[in-house]
Amino acid sequence: MPRSAKSITASFVIRLTDPEQLELRIGSLLKTLPHVLAGPGAKYSDGHTVVWLKGISAMLEQDNQSVASNCTVISLDRLFSRYSYLL
Repeated sequence: MPRSAKSITASFVIRLTDPEQLELRIGSLLKTLPHVLAGPGAKYSDGHTVVWLKGISAMLEQDNQSVASNCTVISLDRLFSRYSYLL
């Protein structure tokens, strides 16, 4: 019998506090990540945790390991603030 593909759904909330930093919430953990120079899109990193944003796509890395890729950014204007997104 062939194995069935497994899918995991995880949520991360980011809030752009200003153009130079964002807040990342994973469960009860809250991190502030500064903006760093990068190619296309926006990259925020504290040296261990990285959030890449490009259009409505996002990815999350922790210590050079992909935690979440091919994420879709969904605006949560009505629930949090106008700068909050769910990944």
